[in-house]
Amino acid sequence: MHNRFAVIKLWENTVSAEDENISRLVSAARELNLECVPVDRNYRLICDKSIIADEDNFDFVIHLHFDSSKINNLFSFVALWNPIQFYHEWGYRKYSDALLTHDDYLSCSSTGADRHLRRLIHDDPYHLIPEFTLYHSLAAPIFEPKKGARKKLFYCGINWDRLGKKKGRHTDLLQYFDAKGLVDIYGPAILQGVKVWEGFSGYRGEVPFDGVSMVNKIHESGIALVLSSKAHIDSELMSNRLFESLAAGANIICDQNQFARRHFGDLFHYIDTNEPLSEQCRQIERYLSDINENPEKAYALAKEAQNLFLQKFELKQSLQRIYARLEERKNRLRGMYAMDTTRCIKVCYLCGDGADNIPYNLRGNSAGNIENFICCAENQKDTFHNVLQKDNTRYLPLKENGKFGSAIANFLSMVHKNDFFAIVLPNELILRDHFSKLAYVMNVDKYDCVYSQILIALPERGNNHIPWYSYNVSDIKSLGNFLFSGTILSPDVVSTPIDLDTMFAHFLFLSARNSQPVKSFTCISKNPDELNLVNEKDINVIHDMHRWASIRFNNPNIYTDKTGYIKKKLIFLKRYPLIWRFMRNIQQKFFLN
Repeated sequence: MHNRFAVIKLWENTVSAEDENISRLVSAARELNLECVPVDRNYRLICDKSIIADEDNFDFVIHLHFDSSKINNLFSFVALWNPIQFYHEWGYRKYSDALLTHDDYLSCSSTGADRHLRRLIHDDPYHLIPEFTLYHSLAAPIFEPKKGARKKLFYCGINWDRLGKKKGRHTDLLQYFDAKGLVDIYGPAILQGVKVWEGFSGYRGEVPFDGVSMVNKIHESGIALVLSSKAHIDSELMSNRLFESLAAGANIICDQNQFARRHFGDLFHYIDTNEPLSEQCRQIERYLSDINENPEKAYALAKEAQNLFLQKFELKQSLQRIYARLEERKNRLRGMYAMDTTRCIKVCYLCGDGADNIPYNLRGNSAGNIENFICCAENQKDTFHNVLQKDNTRYLPLKENGKFGSAIANFLSMVHKNDFFAIVLPNELILRDHFSKLAYVMNVDKYDCVYSQILIALPERGNNHIPWYSYNVSDIKSLGNFLFSGTILSPDVVSTPIDLDTMFAHFLFLSARNSQPVKSFTCISKNPDELNLVNEKDINVIHDMHRWASIRFNNPNIYTDKTGYIKKKLIFLKRYPLIWRFMRNIQQKFFLN
């Protein structure tokens, strides 16, 4: 153990509630003699972008938002902190797929978020339902609830209707209590050039996102208005304000979010924000009166609620549980796809101009039944001197013209019917246990071909933001995500790299009668612009054609002659010169002799 973990900070040039969560993780870790280090979405340390967090220097990384993916072999958690509605608003498929790139999940006991995950990982051999929890919580400061002092309502937010947007759900309610001098309001003073709280006598100013100040202000007021968005209510998910209020020792007036009732019952005061405004105001006035006229009862409720928070939701508790069972959890996850080691996996790594990925790929995929073949030019052989000393690694010479056709044919001639095999392109990064995961499904369900989903690394676009897009079938621009059975090989197929050159990846896929995608994102295609990618419209057309062809090919009632079928498909594609040239250009760099 390194006693050190990373946390993703997505939006470096903005100030948001995420900064509070990160600050609190850093503080809680420090109290446990751990180190929490903020990193960007590319795992580069915020304090030193020359250092990348990986398994050599960190125990794991925590992603606080669905808008980031696992990108190297460092064990990756993602916190299930977003209501399901957010996925639909941002892009459901893309961001749901992003969840599947991670190794494990941290629940915040949201029924909606947890159900969403269960649907995604149903019948998934690589993921388990969450064991650990992580709430929008904190470890300090913790304030003793007030005794006797007159208490007021606390509210923090943005008055959106001042920006010409849809009127805030609670604006009228806040105006009512502001007129009576019963509420302390906090939030940004000016937003988009507008004084959003102008006219509110109870406005007290901005609160810095430093992890501490918000709790201080809630404690000063004494009664917290904890009002959720509809999306949070529907997902039964609670964000920062509830846990800040519990740490502040405040009495809490909450809406109909079932998370509160389920975990805290009668320790809170509740309103229904679906009722008329007059009824909401009447209920809150009654609660205010009861709290201030019965200070001993109010203190007892606040104290019991705070004790429950410290027992179940306090941030250090979550970190301690993760560290106590981390290795056991990792072993359990890896045990899910433990495979039959009698089947040999032969992997051919193709070297282009550089070979930076290959040592990393080999290190993360080192199961005893894997046999590696390094295909490179003679002048690159010394680069792999240490690797080639291992019994399970062999050298395949590459012709001087730099094309891979003959080398691949040579490799395929060494694959036996009982073997599994894969070919990795020079620009592909293969994450830990990629081949073992694919082989497990191949071995259990007897497919001819199993393929993972892929992540595509696009060039950096400002603010250190690199999108990682996922596609369901990616043979157009990747090959390492496929694992094939040796049973698909015949003399004709083995010689295909020479005769078919640019269409080789498509040919292999079509040669597999039974193919199956899996819920794994363990292949990363780096710098895809080098493969002459075109716009999304063209990619979608080719993907649709490919899926249609695969369905027809795998139906024995339509075609039984593989060679004839492939020829017909190639003739069909040649009717469309633009698509034909595109598909040839993509792979001629790698397969043309």
